[in-house]
Amino acid sequence: MSSIDGVDSLIGQIQTFLEGVLPCGRAGIVVAFSGGPDSTALLSCVITVAASAQRPTVAAYFNHHLRGNDEALREEAHAVTSAQYFGVPLCIGSAAAGEIEAMAAAKDLSIEEAARIVRYEFLEATADTHNCCAIATGHTRDDLVETLIQRFFQGAGVRGLKGIPRISGRTIRPLLAWSRDDVHAYIRAKNIEPFEDPSNRKNTYLRNKIRNILAPAIEDVFPGFRGSLVKLSQKMAMQSDYVVERRQESCRWDRKESTFTMKIQGFASMHPVERVEAISALVDTLHEQANGTLRIPFGGFRDVISLPPLDNNRILFRWGGIRLQIRGDMIFLEPDVVFTDEKGYFTLVNASFADGPGQIIKSVGLAIRVVPSADAGTALIPVENLVFPFIVRSRRGGDSINLGGTTKVLKKLYSYWKVPDHMKWKIAVCEDRKGIAAVIGSPFGFDDIKRPDLGVSESGKALAFRLC
Repeated sequence: MSSIDGVDSLIGQIQTFLEGVLPCGRAGIVVAFSGGPDSTALLSCVITVAASAQRPTVAAYFNHHLRGNDEALREEAHAVTSAQYFGVPLCIGSAAAGEIEAMAAAKDLSIEEAARIVRYEFLEATADTHNCCAIATGHTRDDLVETLIQRFFQGAGVRGLKGIPRISGRTIRPLLAWSRDDVHAYIRAKNIEPFEDPSNRKNTYLRNKIRNILAPAIEDVFPGFRGSLVKLSQKMAMQSDYVVERRQESCRWDRKESTFTMKIQGFASMHPVERVEAISALVDTLHEQANGTLRIPFGGFRDVISLPPLDNNRILFRWGGIRLQIRGDMIFLEPDVVFTDEKGYFTLVNASFADGPGQIIKSVGLAIRVVPSADAGTALIPVENLVFPFIVRSRRGGDSINLGGTTKVLKKLYSYWKVPDHMKWKIAVCEDRKGIAAVIGSPFGFDDIKRPDLGVSESGKALAFRLC
């Protein structure tokens, strides 16, 4: 087969896929575009197929600010040049410096997962702005295999081992049947020059370690493992669909806003697999606004599986701000009292904040501003002693502050301060790269405590926390 025949065959696969999944009409397609080989091949293919159907294509580039600024600027410049070459509009988005690291620390996420959430939020917003019906990403068969390796060693079950879905909402993955060899054959035949991200060769992140170290080692022992894992994902997808069908037949939840309820007798009569699947699916539903799912460790389902005595008020599951509790003859799955999205906040403070107008956290009416340290009162943090990015948030489980020779657990600290339960989420927990820097309770009538290394302000500037 000639290279031209091979390219035509690959484009034919994409055309067949897109014709099968896109709705009728001429709504456009957003292509997640980094300038790398996968997304460049994807953009080229989508443009070719979409043009024949008179669908517009929009490229979307996102700078995560996780690499050196020079390298990111080169990549962005390449994306701009490529979009001009292909003749499509390019939307550019960017995270604030330190935003993704701060989000990962605050929400107990990996850097990769936090970056994915922020990136998909940008892609969704781009699709809305341009009235696009689909968001295409450049995941390949090799990405699927690497995901399965990762999830296997992390102890995933049926849901995790079905891998990357080819369709998820309006996100589609046209290249999922292509190998990386197919991608490189395509761009060679098209004489396209992609951007080669040097960070892909560094084993800093877990995905790179799997790609560069673990997968080649497995290949040495099991030469056909990639095809076998693809088949495994297909088997797991079928089994997952069966479990979902069984769960939907046997599990009838009533929903009112963010609370799901059902009779405890019906819940107890379900198979443990159905109970775990039900809780996992509902937790995903409650986390949809974060553009991702909550990864729940198997141990978190211990009581859901074993079902201890079903006493009134017993909590069977608590994870990620969600709990499953028995009340009377009913069982309730709902946001936890302390950690609900409605009762919690997260604010990123960059170094440039010191020269700005400040910020107001509307949910608690808390204003954070830089003022002369002599005017700040008790709730002050010297600006020059902070390590940015700096975040202000609600308390999370397990939080503690290092006071030099001792460590204070915030849960105990709040009890000592006699903070009522309904007020605990309002107390400002201030965190920088070194950890929790201060706990600010004085705006709400409680005490303040700060890390000893913050010292006093020599510049005369401090962060002030006041009710507005």
